[in-house]
Amino acid sequence: MSIRLDLIDTLAAACPTGGITAQTAAAVFESRRNGDGGFRGKGPQSDLYYTGFALMSLTALNQPLDAPGLPDFLDRFENRDELDLAHLAALIRCRRLLNQLSPSHIDALTGQLQAFRCKDGAYHHLCARAEGSAYGCFLAVGAYQDLGRDLPDAQAVIDCLNKLNADGGYHNESSLPLVSTPGTAAAVTTLTQLGRAVDPRAADWLLHSRDAHGGFKVMPAAPVADLLSTAVALHALDRMNTDLSPIRAADLAFVTGLWDSAIGFCQNRIDPISDCEYCFYGLLSLGHLR
Repeated sequence: MSIRLDLIDTLAAACPTGGITAQTAAAVFESRRNGDGGFRGKGPQSDLYYTGFALMSLTALNQPLDAPGLPDFLDRFENRDELDLAHLAALIRCRRLLNQLSPSHIDALTGQLQAFRCKDGAYHHLCARAEGSAYGCFLAVGAYQDLGRDLPDAQAVIDCLNKLNADGGYHNESSLPLVSTPGTAAAVTTLTQLGRAVDPRAADWLLHSRDAHGGFKVMPAAPVADLLSTAVALHALDRMNTDLSPIRAADLAFVTGLWDSAIGFCQNRIDPISDCEYCFYGLLSLGHLR
């Protein structure tokens, strides 16, 4: 199963949970749709990155994706060299979800992916460098899957991720040797997608980054748990077949405590910011915890 289908299946299991229904969740995403068909990001304008999260979530919630202007909105980003890999992967995923990947689209987008291939054969999320990053490899694998194309050198990606391993946790990139929950989750998810074994210590490292009161932190020393780290940690732990029952109740309380029916899911208990990305992470967390 591809990364996209795996995520959608998990999102689809999220509702209903408490007062969070598929209808209320879908309404939160739709409230962020602009007249041009795209979805707002941090500001008032439509953003390709956040549109990807919204369309994947609405797919899981069995909501229609078509909207006036959406194809034209996506057309704005064709052949744009300034896109980083996260935005390029979002464009590819949006096209796949809307069944708008023609052979010419696939050829062009596959070529654009090569701009992020590094000297070691792996992928970096910003641009081609000497070595790839965990996030870049995760994005690239998902993008190739969405395009229906084979990853050019899977072993190079595997070797890159194994080099980022640090006693079970993973750096996102070697130039910033800081082990983090998102970096570890990206590496674990990518390795399992490629059918390769993950360092068994990764589960223990992720659980060590968990707040005792529920939720996961970006790293063990961080002051508070956040929704992004919680969602990706739960997803990675589930991919490693980790028993979540000992933490389910507390983490479910943490996630549902971040829900506001007017705006969706907030990022943590301190900062009441919500957007399409955090609403996606809220549903992903619930899908693993229900």
